[in-house]
Amino acid sequence: MKETKERIAEFKKEKKQLLLQSVLDMLADLNAAQREKILDNGTPEELADFCKEKYDAEFDLRVEALGIAGADEIAEKEALGIFKSFDLLVLETLDDEDDGYEKIFQIKADETVFIKNKDMFRSSGFSFCPIGWGGLVGKLFDDIRDLCNKHQSAFPRILQVKSKFGLLCFYLDYTYPLFDTSSEVGIEVIRLIEAAEEKSASICEATGLPGSRYITQSHWQITLNEEKAKELGYKLLWEK
Repeated sequence: MKETKERIAEFKKEKKQLLLQSVLDMLADLNAAQREKILDNGTPEELADFCKEKYDAEFDLRVEALGIAGADEIAEKEALGIFKSFDLLVLETLDDEDDGYEKIFQIKADETVFIKNKDMFRSSGFSFCPIGWGGLVGKLFDDIRDLCNKHQSAFPRILQVKSKFGLLCFYLDYTYPLFDTSSEVGIEVIRLIEAAEEKSASICEATGLPGSRYITQSHWQITLNEEKAKELGYKLLWEK
């Protein structure tokens, strides 16, 4: 899919603000010796600028082939890779352990949405739908299926579904030859996905009740209701 320049620019602007806050938060958690080492005589702002420039370069290199979601995932890992040596950032370690998310957050998976819609999935790849989002993700699949059937279109192929930064991430395969993501149906599918992803920011991943985004001591972000967040000892993201 050929992403528009305006959409790419808007996405990158918002994402780099999140990167800036992530860098500053992680620096604040370092001890003095670690901070001095990672800054290497520079300032926090200079390190943040370095990370944003790294993100830009990696994103621009991949966005045409992978689309915004695919390019973003790789660029983010590369941009924040400098913190990996300090074990401050968990970079998608759940991909190697299906029950990792459940162990960390005590949230079970809703497997029924994947079983019901297995015809849309690529055979490989890790996906996890928090049980509180089962209704949201199930409705999204139903809406996509109904739309494609209405227009006698092939179904899109889904690479992965998961929670990332406390938001639903629903990755399409933009290279799948049987489904044109730049077609009228493809654009509507993307609109449905984006609407569900935005809605997930206000739905608790554990219960399905109204929720807000929280952050852990290890910089995981997750959407929970107030009672569940207090149980786990997490702080509101914007009050950290």
